[in-house]
Amino acid sequence: MVKPQKIVVVGAGPVGSLAALYAAQRGHEVEVYELRPGK
Repeated sequence: MVKPQKIVVVGAGPVGSLAALYAAQRGHEVEVYELRPGK
């Protein structure tokens, strides 16, 4: 079993959002940053 990690995803587009979702579902702590929210 993998020890939970803190993961930072830069970019909240489709790929970044899915990466964050998959990591969170596996028990990791995830932060998502977007340069231009709302665009």
